Amino acid sequence: MLLSAMQIVSVIITLLGVASFSIVFTVLYSSYVHSSIKEIQSGKKDIALIDEYLKSQQPKEKKKKKAISIVKSVFFYLALVIIVPLFIASIVHRIQGNTLMIHNSGIMVVTSGSMSEKNSANDYLITNHLDNQFKTYDIIVLEKVKKPEQLKLYDVIAYRNNKGVNIIHRIVEIHENGSFTTRGDANSESDLYHPTINDVIGKYSNKKIPFIGMFVLFFQSYPGIITIVALIYCLIMFDRYSTNYNNAQEKRLQFLQEIIDYTKDLGKVELNSDFIETIYYQGYAYQFNDKGLIQKTKMDDNNPETNKAIKVIKNGNITETTEILTNTTNEEGNKKHE
Repeated sequence: MLLSAMQIVSVIITLLGVASFSIVFTVLYSSYVHSSIKEIQSGKKDIALIDEYLKSQQPKEKKKKKAISIVKSVFFYLALVIIVPLFIASIVHRIQGNTLMIHNSGIMVVTSGSMSEKNSANDYLITNHLDNQFKTYDIIVLEKVKKPEQLKLYDVIAYRNNKGVNIIHRIVEIHENGSFTTRGDANSESDLYHPTINDVIGKYSNKKIPFIGMFVLFFQSYPGIITIVALIYCLIMFDRYSTNYNNAQEKRLQFLQEIIDYTKDLGKVELNSDFIETIYYQGYAYQFNDKGLIQKTKMDDNNPETNKAIKVIKNGNITETTEILTNTTNEEGNKKHE
């Protein structure tokens, strides 16, 4: 099908706009991720990572995180199950001449309001109680017909006229030569073209799906196809850069867990009721007992431990101090006992 000049301009504008958005998104997001990864690797985000780790260890947070993960997965796969089939169906619908026929039934999107209401000039609608109207963007279900005898007066049919346009109107007269006169319920005049059984795509089954047709029409349009492709591209790039960021964050967090994991000391000694472990790191002091984190406090800038990584364990009358090296080898210094 050839595009008109206005359609070509619309496609070009959409293509340029979507392409520009995709490029800007890629540049800005990649720059942000690379900058964030450098901050993670340099240790600037260590405190935030430690806090996130400690928070994630709380039972309530674990349940909350699991619930959020389940909800996200449900919404993601629900969107996937709805959008992907709808997009594929829209493309097939376009390829098949805006009609999707499977065996003896099919669907068609209503693109006009000619069947949306009853025109007062069409008194047969009132007399025969014909109340099966539908609106623009509804999807109607069609039944395939092969013989003229399968159609009767006042049936609603979908047919292709002499200009190749799909029409969904009601039969208001059946001629001896096998042709039909049709009219939209909202129209006051009949159609000029008289379709025959060869023109008929299907008969309306009185089943419809409201409003969904607007999405089908958008997905099968050139701007819609361009938008969906760009959206898929952005999702792929987002996933790629997010994976790099998450990997850097996870690697740094694994290193920091060696510093803040107080639980590995619990099996070394018999714990007293006043067991306290304090970790000094980047100007903050984290205090733990055998049940978990007690408090986090900001240290005085004049405190000599402010810029060190030190672990202090108090278990009754015993105090054990360990200076933690924060380089990539994660080695521990000599231990001092009092």
